[in-house]
Amino acid sequence: MRISIIGSGNVATHLGKALYASGHEIVDVFSPSAGHAGLLATALNARAITRLSQLSPQIDLCLIAVKDDVIEDLAADLKLSHSMVVHTAGSIPMQVLASSAPAYGVLYPFQTFSKSRQLDIAQVPFCLEASDEETLRSLEQLVADLGARSYVLDTDSRKALHLAAVFACNFTNHLYTLAESLLREKAIPFDLLRPLIGETAGKALEGNPFEAQTGPAVRNDQKVIAGHLRQLEGKPELRELYGLLSESIRKTHKK
Repeated sequence: MRISIIGSGNVATHLGKALYASGHEIVDVFSPSAGHAGLLATALNARAITRLSQLSPQIDLCLIAVKDDVIEDLAADLKLSHSMVVHTAGSIPMQVLASSAPAYGVLYPFQTFSKSRQLDIAQVPFCLEASDEETLRSLEQLVADLGARSYVLDTDSRKALHLAAVFACNFTNHLYTLAESLLREKAIPFDLLRPLIGETAGKALEGNPFEAQTGPAVRNDQKVIAGHLRQLEGKPELRELYGLLSESIRKTHKK
């Protein structure tokens, strides 16, 4: 396929490089920042552009990989009559692309991406939705070209998956950050937590997270919980968060 990419961030970078490596031609890379567009375009042997009006009309697919909040406005400015248009967001309905092209859909890579961290794109599940069967078949073939697996999910299902991902990934990583800040106050290295994090994640991957739950809240150990809350005096936000999470665990595991 001849593909133009709108975006130059984490998702655009990983998908662009994977598509290029699998034999697809990247025609344009769009970003409002000429520097960002140029950096990714150089890696993909593509043309860097900073205006949507510069998009080549001779493409098979326009891939929108930008912040969720700007997809709808950006799509309203796209008018591509001879190519597919897809976005990569988990929480945005497919229908926001209906005015952009006759064939449209969603290519949602269900993974966390960072430019500085390599990952095997073949291990990333892709969630697909399309305006018609022909477009869906084309997206399924695109994912197959990457060596990955695809799953057809409608907008409501994809939104539920995205919400679950925020709990499982974003919130969890934020809790790591808070834990690191507590350790830093006592000059304790975060490395001490790494084996614990690895084992906890391993149990969740191999079995049932509900059954793997440990800690004072699941045991309803009120003395330990009260002690932790005393330690968090002077940190009202952390104290409130600790209380909310502990109560949620207790209720979830209440027999």
